[in-house]
Formats: sequence, C-alpha cells, structure tokens
Amino acid sequence: MGKRHELKIIVWLTVMLLIINYSLALGLGPVQIFKIYEPGKTDKIELTVFNNENKEGLIDVSVRGELKDFIEFNKTLFLKKNQEQTKVIFYLTHPQALSGGAHYAQLVITESTGKDSTVSAVQSYVSKLRLQVPMDEKYAEAKLIIIPGSTTNFNIDVFNYGKEDIDASAKIEIYKKEKPLQELFTNNVTIASLKQDTLKTSARLDNGLYSARAVVDYGKTIELEENFIVGKPSIEIKSIAVDPFAPHEVAKINIKLMTDWEVPIENVKGEITIVKDNTYIETITTETFTIFKEHELTAFWENKGPGNFSAKLNILYNGEVVSKDFELVTSKKTKNSIFIILILIVLLLILIAEILREINHGGPIIRYYRIIDKKTREFYSKVI
Repeated sequence: MGKRHELKIIVWLTVMLLIINYSLALGLGPVQIFKIYEPGKTDKIELTVFNNENKEGLIDVSVRGELKDFIEFNKTLFLKKNQEQTKVIFYLTHPQALSGGAHYAQLVITESTGKDSTVSAVQSYVSKLRLQVPMDEKYAEAKLIIIPGSTTNFNIDVFNYGKEDIDASAKIEIYKKEKPLQELFTNNVTIASLKQDTLKTSARLDNGLYSARAVVDYGKTIELEENFIVGKPSIEIKSIAVDPFAPHEVAKINIKLMTDWEVPIENVKGEITIVKDNTYIETITTETFTIFKEHELTAFWENKGPGNFSAKLNILYNGEVVSKDFELVTSKKTKNSIFIILILIVLLLILIAEILREINHGGPIIRYYRIIDKKTREFYSKVI
C-alpha cells in the first residue's frame, strides 16, 4: 500500500513539473479572426506561431468546429531551434449556402514534449475563426469601450450583421455606488449592412469607481454594462512622530496615513531608509497592510549610537510611491528628564497639601512663602 502511494506521488509530481516547464513554450496569434460570408470565396488565413523557448520539433495542426470540412491546411509544421516565430497557413472556402448568423471553427496547433521519455505533457493553442452570414432580419452587436481621464469618453462600436441598413443611437447611465449619477446620449449613425460605426459621448467625472449601463437602440435594443475607474488611488502621509529615545535604545516611529479612495487599497507597505552624514545605515521594511480611510503604522529601529540621523519614509502601493523625510535624534537626558518631571509633580502635590493644612490651622501667609522656599531648596539639593 505504501509503495503504491509513493508511486502515485512520483507520477503526480512528474506531470506537474512537465506542465510547468512546457505550458508557455509556444504562442499563437491572432487569437480571433473575423470573416464576412461570400459564397464560394476562398480566404487565406495566416497565423503566427511564437517559439518562446527556442524549441525544435514537429507541431501538429488541426481544425475543429462546424467549418472544419471547408478549411485546408498542412497537418504538421516543423519548428526549428532558435526560430523565434513561423507562419501556419489555412485556406477557408466559403460554403455555397449557410444559414444567417455566426459560424465558427477552431484553428489549433499542438506541441508534444518529451519524445525521448515515457512521460509527456501536451499543450494546445487555439485561434477562433468566425464567419458571419448576414441575417434576414435586423441584427446588430455592440461593444462598450470606456476611456477614463479628465474627460471620460464612452465609445460604442456597433456592428450591423443584418441585410438592412440600421439607424443606431444609445443612452448611457452612469452609476456610483449603485446610485444614478448622470444620463448621457450619443450621436445617431446610419450603418450599412455588414458595416460598423461608433456611437460617442463623454462626461467629466471626479476620481472614483463607476458603472456605465448603456442601451443601444437600432429598432431593437442591446444592453451593455461596464465598470470603470477614474483616476487612481492615492495615499497621504499625515504625520510621523518619533518617541524620545536614548543612544542604543529602540526608537518607536509612529506613522499616520490617510486616503480618500472609495475602496480599501491592498498590498501597501512602508520602507524607512536611514542615513547619517550621507552614509547609508539601513532600511526598515514594514509588513504589508491594507488601508481604508486612515491607517496607523508603527515601525521600530534599533538605534546604533548618539547623534542625528536622516530618515526617509516611502509608502509603496499599486506601483506608486509617496515619500516624506524626517529626523531621528537621540537624547542623552531622555530618562533623567522624565525622572525630574515626576519628582516635580510629587513635590507640587506635597506643597499643596502643606499649604492646605496651614490654612486649616489659621497660620499667617508668610509661613506659606517659607514653606515654598523650603521645599524648593530641598528639591534643588536632591536634584543638583
């Protein structure tokens, strides 16, 4: 039982390694091809095979789908070593009769690896061929393209796949957080059979996340929806505060960040580079975190000795960097200063208690001054 289990693991690992090694060996383009139907016409279709890993060997070529009987091709292709790319040719002969609508075929190349081994992995690459036959009734397809910017442009490409000319226009509703914000209207265009044209409009929008819902009207309707972003996330370093620290102590660096972006910004991290007298000391890296609205970040630095250190905080996110310079300054009297403040507070409380006691006993005011003078002298004699 144990040996069978070990054998399964070995086979599984071997297959996984082969898939990792060869899954990106080749490439094929273009991945989509579009043709308009003309009975009896022959189209030459040329695809490019990319040899990403400088492989050498035979490539199998095949066709799948309803149009496979109308496509001619060579069934094998020899790929030479160090040949970055090569061509594979297909010939599509349009049938004499096809029903209206879209008809498809898949143009496939397949590599077989490990020809000298008993174990091999196979990877196929596909280009999709679409042959469009005009529809008897009105029929169109559309695609919404959004180009964000200071002015956001909305383009709708409309393809007329019917036999009749069509008049097309569109209404676009802009939503933010599922609430309607604006209503836009495009131009009107007349599109001939088997042609395409573009409906256009634009809007000025603040930075943020939006949804566009379009309805194209050409006698029938097409509904489209796309989410889009105007601007890009930004983070502001609100403050950097360093707790007092003495030489060779650990410095605590408190950082406050803020953003007005509408959704959490993920995979953010901080880097603090420390320099003294133009000499690099070290770089501290924080853990990765997510920020929404505000975020407090704490970093610790093990101080190397007395003096002033220059530091630069970099906040890295989404390929962007925001920076701020600050100073790390050691203090020789950090602990002594805190000790003196505590003594002063204690003496002040004792002094107040003595004064209140004298008042309760009806002592003259001059005694209050004597008490103050006495306590002050005692304090200086202890501290100095």
